[in-house]
Amino acid sequence: MPGHPKFNEAIQELSRKNYNFRMHMDTADEFGQLAGAINQMASKLDEYENSNVAQLMFEKKRAEAVINSLDDASIGVDKHGMVLFANQKALQLLGLEAVETVGQATSTLAQRNDLLKFMLENPSGTSPFKIVMDNRENYFLLDSYKIQVDEEPGIVFVLKNITTFLEKDVAKTNFLATISHELKTPISGIKLGLQLLENPKTGSLNPDQMQLLQDIKYDSDRLLRITSELLNMTQLETGKIDIKLEAIDPAELVGTALQALFPQTQEKKLLVKTQFAPKVPKVWCDPEKTIWVLINLLSNAIRHASEGDHLTVSIESQDQRVLFSIQDQGPGIAPEYQEKIFEKYVKAPGSKSTGTGLGLAISRDFVEAMGGKIGVNSQLGQGATFFFDLPQFQQ
Repeated sequence: MPGHPKFNEAIQELSRKNYNFRMHMDTADEFGQLAGAINQMASKLDEYENSNVAQLMFEKKRAEAVINSLDDASIGVDKHGMVLFANQKALQLLGLEAVETVGQATSTLAQRNDLLKFMLENPSGTSPFKIVMDNRENYFLLDSYKIQVDEEPGIVFVLKNITTFLEKDVAKTNFLATISHELKTPISGIKLGLQLLENPKTGSLNPDQMQLLQDIKYDSDRLLRITSELLNMTQLETGKIDIKLEAIDPAELVGTALQALFPQTQEKKLLVKTQFAPKVPKVWCDPEKTIWVLINLLSNAIRHASEGDHLTVSIESQDQRVLFSIQDQGPGIAPEYQEKIFEKYVKAPGSKSTGTGLGLAISRDFVEAMGGKIGVNSQLGQGATFFFDLPQFQQ
C-alpha cells in the first residue's frame, strides 16, 4: 500500500485541504475498503470545514451587525495600533471607507486624518468638542474602553453625539431664566403687600390672621429663594455671571450674613459663636457672591439644627488663602454624599431642605469662579463643617 500512486495522490490532496477529492477503486478487496474509508473521511472533513467557515462567517456578520447598530461612532484598535473594526457612523465621521480602514495602522491613518489623530492623543476623554457635519455644528464627547482581543489588550474609542442634549439643555436654561426673572416681580409685590398688612396702620389682626400672614410670608420667602437660585443657576450655565472682585475684610462679610439670618437664629435659640484668627488679611472676592454663599451655608446649618444648638463660624489665614468655615451640630452627612451634595438637584438622605437642591451647587460655582474651593467634613451623628477658601488680597 505505501507507494501506491492513488493513495499517495489522496494523501497529498487531503493535506492541501482539498476535501472534494475522491478515490475511485472498483475492487472489493482491502484496497477498495481503504479507499472507501478515505473518501468517507474526506467527506466528513469537507462537511466540517464548510460548517466551520459558515459559523465563522455567521459570527462575523453578526458582530458587524451589532457594531453597525450602535448609536455611537465606535472604533476598535488592538495593542499594536491596528484597526480591528469601525462602524458606519465612525467611518462617516472620519470620512473613510471600511476597506481602507480595517486592518490598517492608526498611526498611518492619523497622518491624514485630524479627527483620528485627536482621538488617539486624547483616549481618556475630553470636554465636548465641535465637528461640522452637513453644514451644521455637532458636539461630541470622546470616551474609550479597554477590551481583550485574543487575550491581548485593545481599546475601543466611542464618539457620542450630544448635540441634541446640549440644544435641549440650552432651551431648558433659557426657559428657567425667563420664568425665574418673570416670577421675581409678582413675588416682590406679594412681599410688599404682606409688609403693609403687618403694619398696625392698616388695621389690627387677630392671632389666627397673624398666623396665616406668617405662613404666607414664609412661603413667599421660600418661593423667592427658589426663583433666585434658579436665576443664579441659569446665569452660571450660560456664562453670564458677573464677578466683581475687590479687597474686603472677611469679618465684614460674615457679619453681614449673620445679621441677615438673625431672626432665624433667634427663633431656634441658637448660640452663634464666631472665631476669627488675629490679623486675617483682606480677601479678594466678589462681596455679593461671597455673602450669598455664607448665607446659603448658614441657612442650611440653621435648618438642620435643633433648638439651642451651637453654631460656629470661623475665619483664618492659610497659605495665602482666607478660609471660612461653618460648624453645626446637625445630623451629619454620610461619606458617600459629601461630594454629591455639591451637584445640581442632589439632596442627602434625611435632608430637611425644602428648596431645589441648587444652593450648594451654586455656592460651589460662585466659589470656584472667584478662584476658591469648597467642601465639607462630616460624620453621621456628629454634625458637619462646611468650608471654602478664597485668595488673599495681594497688595
